[in-house]
Amino acid sequence: METSIISDVHVAFVSHVFHSKKTPEELLEEYFTIVEWVTAIFQQGVKVSVIYRYSRNYQITKEGVHYYFIADKKATNSKSNPGVFYRDVKRLLTELEVNVVHLHNIRDIRTNIRLKRVFSKWPMVIQDHGSVFKRDSLKDQLLKPLLKQGLSHMDRIIFAAKGQEEHWIRNKIIRKEQCTFIMENSSSFRSMSRDACREITKLTGQPVFLWVGNLNTNKDPITVLGAFQKILQHYPQAKLYMIYRLNEMGNIVKQWISEHQLDKQVFLLGSKTREELKFYYNSADYFLSASHKEGSGYAAIEAMSCGVVPILTNIPSFVSLTDGGEVGALFDSGDSKMLCKKILEILEKPLPEEQSRVLAHFEKCFSAEAIAKQAIQMYQEVLTK
Repeated sequence: METSIISDVHVAFVSHVFHSKKTPEELLEEYFTIVEWVTAIFQQGVKVSVIYRYSRNYQITKEGVHYYFIADKKATNSKSNPGVFYRDVKRLLTELEVNVVHLHNIRDIRTNIRLKRVFSKWPMVIQDHGSVFKRDSLKDQLLKPLLKQGLSHMDRIIFAAKGQEEHWIRNKIIRKEQCTFIMENSSSFRSMSRDACREITKLTGQPVFLWVGNLNTNKDPITVLGAFQKILQHYPQAKLYMIYRLNEMGNIVKQWISEHQLDKQVFLLGSKTREELKFYYNSADYFLSASHKEGSGYAAIEAMSCGVVPILTNIPSFVSLTDGGEVGALFDSGDSKMLCKKILEILEKPLPEEQSRVLAHFEKCFSAEAIAKQAIQMYQEVLTK
């Protein structure tokens, strides 16, 4: 990309989700994935502004990116009519000489239809975050014409991985030429000394398996536990550590572990802070996820950024992350036997070589710099179409 062309691009990230209880600084901490995305784009030479709907006017500049918090005095929550907010945003976009608008939430019908008129002078891209159109849902069928109307004018619709767009195209809501594929986030974690990190976390095992994800039916911890139980027949020194924030299946998981007498092989660690997580990832050898669906799979991305070998389900985002299973391994959702087989296969490969392949693949395809370059190429395409 030529520097002169890149410097002509000014992207505005806009969200009408209303915030009032947290400070702007706390919100940037909460939305760290967006902060990392826009910072990486700025570091490639593109001007970036981020605009949020807030209870008062406020502005922050962080690592070169300008964050504008626009007051909406009439709003009480995110469902409040954002008409006044978008009127003020339109004025700000003109003042800032923005030439591409980056939006979120492809299912926000009312807003997406409204913005066809309000932002008519700017190219618009909109980012999906794991939404699904359910063909067998009466509600979705009734909403179909409005969803199509709200997305028809979008210059690009960003999906995290190829395959996530199929049901939208098949149901004639969006067009194939609108779609582009960019992972929705990266990870700022980096590989560190396993020995040093295990001194901190006290994780032991030969090998060490790690789970990071809520204990619910979508994440499917029982499939992982079933496979791990079989792995112990071949690798009796193996350990599985499970980190989670929400535990709606917590009692079921605890009962399963107790009934199968795995109390000394499976450890439920509960929630960990982001600062703590980087040490746990860097204490693990293999990362396990049995998710039936994911928008991207942020825990898997974090694990890979630390060189942890991923063993994941065969769903679009994980197919993308693993290059179709060439890096790490893939198994069918809910198939404990297949997961066990894939684990045994990958355990036969030298771990240092597999870790190096994971890190190289992450840096090439999913580092902040790699994702930023993909995004910039998309912005340039919509500006020259």
